[in-house]
Amino acid sequence: MELPLQRPERPCGAGPSLALAYDSSTVDGLTSSTNNQASAVGDGWSLAGVGSIRQKFAPCVDQGVSGSYDLCGATGGQQFSISFGGRSGQVIKDAATGTYRLQNDDNTRIEYLSAAGSNGTFDGGYWKLTDTSGTQYFFGRNHLPGWAAGKASTNSADTVPVGAAGPSQPCAAGSFAASLCQQAYAWNLDYVLDVQGNSQAFYYTQDTNNYTAQAGTGARLSYVRSSRLTRVDYGMRAGTELDSPSPLRIELAYTPRCTGVDCSKGNDVPTTFACAPTGACTVYSPTFYTDQRLLTVTTRTATSPTAYQNVDVWNLHHSMPDPGDGTKPALWLGSVDHQGANTATGTGGAISDPGVIFSGQTLQNRVWVVDGLAPLDRYRISSIKTVTGASIAVTYQGAECTPTNLPAAPETNTKRCFPQWWTPTTPIAQPARMDYFHIYPVASVATNAGPGATGSLDMLTRYEYQGTPAWKYAGPKYVAGTGGSQLSWSVLAGWGKVKTITGNAAVAGQNPSSITTYLRGLDGTPSNGSGGTVAASVTASDGTTITDSPWLAGSAVETQKFLGEAGAQLSTSINTPGRRHRPRRGLPGPVPRRHATPAPGRSRRSLPAAPGRESAPPQPPIPSMPWAGTQPCPIPERPVARRAAAPSQHSRTTQGRIFWPCRQRPAPTPGPAPGTGHRPGTSSPPEPPSTMPPRPRPPEHPATRPRPGATRHARTPPPPSPARPSRPGKPDPPWPTTGWAGPCPPPTAPPGPPPPPTPRLPGCPPR
Repeated sequence: MELPLQRPERPCGAGPSLALAYDSSTVDGLTSSTNNQASAVGDGWSLAGVGSIRQKFAPCVDQGVSGSYDLCGATGGQQFSISFGGRSGQVIKDAATGTYRLQNDDNTRIEYLSAAGSNGTFDGGYWKLTDTSGTQYFFGRNHLPGWAAGKASTNSADTVPVGAAGPSQPCAAGSFAASLCQQAYAWNLDYVLDVQGNSQAFYYTQDTNNYTAQAGTGARLSYVRSSRLTRVDYGMRAGTELDSPSPLRIELAYTPRCTGVDCSKGNDVPTTFACAPTGACTVYSPTFYTDQRLLTVTTRTATSPTAYQNVDVWNLHHSMPDPGDGTKPALWLGSVDHQGANTATGTGGAISDPGVIFSGQTLQNRVWVVDGLAPLDRYRISSIKTVTGASIAVTYQGAECTPTNLPAAPETNTKRCFPQWWTPTTPIAQPARMDYFHIYPVASVATNAGPGATGSLDMLTRYEYQGTPAWKYAGPKYVAGTGGSQLSWSVLAGWGKVKTITGNAAVAGQNPSSITTYLRGLDGTPSNGSGGTVAASVTASDGTTITDSPWLAGSAVETQKFLGEAGAQLSTSINTPGRRHRPRRGLPGPVPRRHATPAPGRSRRSLPAAPGRESAPPQPPIPSMPWAGTQPCPIPERPVARRAAAPSQHSRTTQGRIFWPCRQRPAPTPGPAPGTGHRPGTSSPPEPPSTMPPRPRPPEHPATRPRPGATRHARTPPPPSPARPSRPGKPDPPWPTTGWAGPCPPPTAPPGPPPPPTPRLPGCPPR
């Protein structure tokens, strides 16, 4: 579930898409010995619309470094993962070429770059992603273009001291103490640049802490214990981000967790791990936590080079509810209300929405047995009241596992609980142990329109998880760890099929349903502690077999729709991840374009040829246009091929016309002089007609070949579409001349003087 944080439209370029996102599954399995702290938004919540690339480390004590609770490089080499813009998974380094790719490769180019001393890491390294549209995303860059001493940094690289347990790990030196160097455990998104030179910048605030290295015998070392997004600037031009204020801005304000919140039952801030730069410190390893909560999100627009006015404000209200099992409360988001500025200056009285209210219920995380340890209760959303008065009720499946009904072995587990090693800390500290922990899949979501909604019907969506869940090992290879760092089969791979039933009619046949088959990424994963691996594949209803590769996890293979809950099948859609779908012959593409391999789980659609349609005649020449980029430019209509080919991701259609991206709109010019074919005042003659021979007619299918003695009738071409008439009594408005909005002018504009230029907003390029 997401609550979007709407922002003012940008005058040029793209803008951020921030939202408050909730996922109840992130609460499953949280224990008192791991970093189970709720985020600054609340338990189960996160701030969507940003992202990061993270690096995994491992305890040095598990790699043979005695007398040390520091972090060392991951066993088996550096391990990176990404969570950003729909991309989630590992970042893989090609051992042969040294290049990086996403595990679920979608043709995004990913690079690791270095700029010594720029972001606080030992090598100044940061990441650059370039997607298929040409937009560049930077993570951990820290210094924007044009940065100089005294100018703002983004503080986007979170660092921690990391030692080298072997000669192949970074910063390896003659002694362990000498190998400890600052490495990034998170590179956060801080700079976005599109192909038109429009940019966005993300700024963070970092909280630091200290610890004493080498079990108290080493130096006092500093690290970033948490960071939080505090500002987003957008609508800017590349290279000018630090020269003048941005035309549009989003500000996020935070406050200490117990400020304005009743913490009489405790809180989830582990203050015992705080360590000052000087004085006594008995903290011997880095601990990551935050003492802040998100208070407000404000969107603002510039009214002058030095002043902003508010547009929208979201206020978050939190509490620390007692879980009731003796453990400390976690930060709970109780409600979110929205205010809109109602004056020209953005100040004064504001218009407020009633707000969105969240209620919760406690569920046991641990499969509880009476052994003196808590069941580790955590809250999950059970109901929501919307701004319109509607109510949404969420129901979860009950717990399956009990102390007498546990999986026979972790590697063969098929139940709704999973094994996990943890170190109990309450009521007293105990050695590491393995317990089982519940998961609670959503069973149904019911929506009631609320009082006053006359004639509205309740909406009910139910989910049936067919078969049993699968569990994957928490690493790429089995590793015999020790203590609380020992891994197990604790990663939920999900169910192979999920049935969705929509409707609450008393007659089951009146509730439409669908069954979706998913890939779970099981093939090749560890199956036991002896080096065995899983062999897994998925077969669709048409017999297509797909290897269940790890990088395809979560991809939908087939969706079947049914009449009612158990009625006849209405349709089926089968998608083979990674397969190219070529357009059929006989339909020309709009213009030559760059093709990209479809992302796994997606396919490129193609339009079938119309029955009786002949192959297309030669294409008219594409006019030479001095623009290219993201603004829409009209392409001359084709006189014969009335059906337009499906546009690619680099083009779009508007009112039946095919548009191609453009970078800058040319000024309107008089049309061609009669009988000349080119514009007055220019010496360039018209382009010669195409000499491309007609495409050969594709062979006929036997089913379309006329029977003996039958007469084949020619297909009458449809009449040309009439031109769109002007509005009665009003002339058509002139084409806008601004460089950042509206459609591009046609290749030939009506004669006459151009309209006066629109005032340029701050941060947009001049014409």
